[in-house]
Amino acid sequence: MLHVDSGTEFWEESAEVSMPYGLHQIQRWYMPGIWIQHLKSQFKSSYTFYKENPGEGVSLSFNLKGRYAIQQRSHTYTVQAGQHNLIYTQGASNTFENLDTEGESLGIVMSPSTFLDMAQNGNDTLKFFLDRMQSGGPVVLSPKSLQIFPELERAIHELLYCPFSGKMKQLYMLSKCIEILVLQAEDYHLSVQAPRAFIPDPWAKPMLEARDFLNKNLSRPPSLSELSKIIGVNEYTLKREFKRHVGFTVFAYITEKRLQKACLSLRETNQSIGEIGLDLGYSSSQHFSQAFKKKFGLSPRSYREGL
Repeated sequence: MLHVDSGTEFWEESAEVSMPYGLHQIQRWYMPGIWIQHLKSQFKSSYTFYKENPGEGVSLSFNLKGRYAIQQRSHTYTVQAGQHNLIYTQGASNTFENLDTEGESLGIVMSPSTFLDMAQNGNDTLKFFLDRMQSGGPVVLSPKSLQIFPELERAIHELLYCPFSGKMKQLYMLSKCIEILVLQAEDYHLSVQAPRAFIPDPWAKPMLEARDFLNKNLSRPPSLSELSKIIGVNEYTLKREFKRHVGFTVFAYITEKRLQKACLSLRETNQSIGEIGLDLGYSSSQHFSQAFKKKFGLSPRSYREGL
């Protein structure tokens, strides 16, 4: 539901929901004027859903994994993995169908007044969006969803894996919501102001293959030499193109994803800190704790105690 009220509390919740067609893992955060949902889905097969949003809000929408066919009124379009858009509705309904067995999405929904406070002094893109909002009816930032680029992906990850608790967590998440909105608006602004002719990038596919291979082997990642052989490029090309396409060096990416998984394990399991570190490939709990503190500014134990 898109409705966001103007209360004063901050809360968060997580749940695992089993349905006949699959399983949903849901995380939600609420703060005054902003409602955030992170959804991971495992589907048994393709399924058609009906969704109704009776409230009013501005949705920062991110499809992180999986493809969906969405039908709204008489129009059907496909949302690909790794795409984002900004949408304003005064109540809408649609049907959508999952085209893959795995899905992941993030929605940041702002009340109109909260969005107005954030966007009224923004760039031309946000001002144009506000003008269209005030004229009534639904508004979509881009007719065609844009690709999530590395800087935006980093901000999303930092929002989802916030290392703080209480009021500090609320402030941190609010700052990330603002940053994400700015990055979205600037991305669309640049795409309109300086459209580029499409030139196929020969390195895009192998670098994404390298990223996916690392995701599946975080506890025992290959060396640069091994990874370059797996995807069929030399080490120099791997180092240069991986950072260009993914936004991190190979080593930094492994560290980033390991520590993201560490936050999830600390939050959602009863594993000991030593067990989590070993599962992620760290040679000792001390090595793991040092890496975690360097990234987040506090130890794994302090992070867990603050939840």
